Amino acid sequence: MDMNTFDQKRYCIEKIREKNVHEFEEESTNGSLNAVPSTLKFTFDSGNFKIQEKKVEIMNCFLKPCPIRFSPLETDYFRFKNVYQRVWLKPGSVFKLNILFIPDEDRDYNDILKICYFNDQTMQIKIYAEMTVKFSFPAVVNFGNVPLGRTVSYKIPIHSHAEKDFSFAIILFNGGSCVDVYPQRGHVKSKQKPVTIMVIYRPLRYISMNFQIRIFISDLCKAPHVIHFYAYTRPGLLRTVGCIFISNYGTKNRKIKGIFGKSGSSLSEK
Repeated sequence: MDMNTFDQKRYCIEKIREKNVHEFEEESTNGSLNAVPSTLKFTFDSGNFKIQEKKVEIMNCFLKPCPIRFSPLETDYFRFKNVYQRVWLKPGSVFKLNILFIPDEDRDYNDILKICYFNDQTMQIKIYAEMTVKFSFPAVVNFGNVPLGRTVSYKIPIHSHAEKDFSFAIILFNGGSCVDVYPQRGHVKSKQKPVTIMVIYRPLRYISMNFQIRIFISDLCKAPHVIHFYAYTRPGLLRTVGCIFISNYGTKNRKIKGIFGKSGSSLSEK
């Protein structure tokens, strides 16, 4: 008898619970909890570890008040600006949550913001940060006066990324047979030594030369880096055989002059 009474009570309790849960689920489906943005992205320059702050707006689109609770973030690099236990949102209201990003080294960061609401439902927002690389390419390189028979060269170092491998490609415009660029494509691994691009110019006739190269690094940069080159060759300039190497800062760091003509005399190195 006692056992039957216990079973009846338990049966009634289960039925009431199922009914309430069913009604609750119907109410919770009449709307949604929305977050803007759906993913939160930070960017920072290499070596710049300044604290950043961004905002997530959470809107209650249900027909009834909605309780929301924030689970702790998984890393210490992303933090809530203020501590919140539980917040009740009225229908149509918006809650603004401020997230701090605190980097300490050159790398990428990832985390997840978990928001718990009705019936232990969870909404997840991806939080991440990417390091941007600023390549120090010049906009203009002026070779100046270049005599016939003289070869000038410009070195462009492409430095590696701290975390990512990337590829590059170089396209030459209006260079003609006077200009050579190598290598024109390549792959740079993480933390490897810089890859040096050589731009070589040798005038074959009297000309005012204007050409450009475009450096594409699509893995890290949306737009190509454009460098304009200028050179002038006219009568009256000393004609010598050799090569002038110019560093990536545009200063002449080495001159090598060889023998020219039948005299066999050599020019001293400067």
